[in-house]
Amino acid sequence: MVAGTEITAAPSFQTPETVRRRRTERSTRTFTPSSVTSSRSEGRWTMVVPLSSSSYITKGTRPPEAVETRIPAHRTCQDIPTGTLPEESLEAKMHIIPGLQIVSLTETSLRIGPPGSGLWMDGLTAADQKYIQWLATEEGTTLAAPPPDSASADPGPRRRRELFGLLAPVLEDSSRLPGALGASLVPDVNAYSVAYTSSAGPLIRNRSRSSVRIHGLGRCGQMIASLLAASGIGALYLNDQHPVHAGDVGTGPLRMADLGKSRTVALAHRLGQQWPRTRLSGWTPGPDASGVGAQLTVVTACDALSEAWAARLAGSRMPHLPVVFGPAWARVGPLVLPGLTTCLDCAQPPPGAPREGPRAVGTPRPDSSTAELALSCAAAGLATLQILMLLDGINVPSTADAVLMIDLATGGVRRVPVQPRSDCTCMVPAA
Repeated sequence: MVAGTEITAAPSFQTPETVRRRRTERSTRTFTPSSVTSSRSEGRWTMVVPLSSSSYITKGTRPPEAVETRIPAHRTCQDIPTGTLPEESLEAKMHIIPGLQIVSLTETSLRIGPPGSGLWMDGLTAADQKYIQWLATEEGTTLAAPPPDSASADPGPRRRRELFGLLAPVLEDSSRLPGALGASLVPDVNAYSVAYTSSAGPLIRNRSRSSVRIHGLGRCGQMIASLLAASGIGALYLNDQHPVHAGDVGTGPLRMADLGKSRTVALAHRLGQQWPRTRLSGWTPGPDASGVGAQLTVVTACDALSEAWAARLAGSRMPHLPVVFGPAWARVGPLVLPGLTTCLDCAQPPPGAPREGPRAVGTPRPDSSTAELALSCAAAGLATLQILMLLDGINVPSTADAVLMIDLATGGVRRVPVQPRSDCTCMVPAA
């Protein structure tokens, strides 16, 4: 191949036309349990996420509307409306996603990203490669503008357009999310961009439209709430009638000064001070775990879910994630998407085997705050990661049709698949 005559991408990656086609396919694809196992290498999905028992929205990777990122006079970052980052255009400053490694393979070829899923390019001139290196800087450039050192790193307007087209899957707008929260999420945008192999800026921004309900605000529950608020989740609905006691302190924002206060009130106050952009309120669950509209319900418990909560979640059409603690273990999952994945009953041992269940009446149930500190933090981190992946709607969370078991004795984490029971109807879609 003569250098400078053509640019080719490896068959495993996308040209601009296939990028647009695959985005269209992902916007209409429905997540099914089979895709968890057979399509895990692809790792991309678009799913229907219940907002309530009667309404659904389709989660896509790029919502249509744009957003004004300038801060008006006399306003703060907390007042800025949120939406997507600007689309690629002649005016948008683009750069290669930070964290994607650029490896020079030969004098005319290079790879951007990991070997298995990166972008491979051949037929590059020296000016092409210098221009690509320039696109990897934080400043970025527009399609219409040559780089500052154009004498040696400008392949020309036509060549720049060709390069921009082939680099589209690994380019993102170099503008950042506004305000202090946006600055704190720069590492998150970079990390998720590498994990998703596409720009995560729009996804991180769109988290402000998401809402999560959390029941149980002990050591683990309050840390999940704190991590979600720090991750840019727009609304959190908190539920816990217990007062704060000394065992609650150590993981989340609660302090000794909060002893005796309602967990819900104290946590909402602390989170509101640190993350004023997140809307915080209490909620009272109904018989089917309803009460307020949200996209996911998280329930923390010790030893097992109570009979009341097991019944609520079983009758709910909303996705839910249990986090259960034992004397020296924690279990995250399964993530239940009603009608699409296995349910909580499927995660129980088969009939005849020792079966987890609610404690006998009269047996004291330890409060969820009695979980060990490091174990609570580990479970909260894993649970938050599953929640964010679900809300982002790109990769399949590992707790779909599985549970994550954390062992305090060894510090190990293992994934245990959950198979649907033959007598369970959880995989039957709602009429």
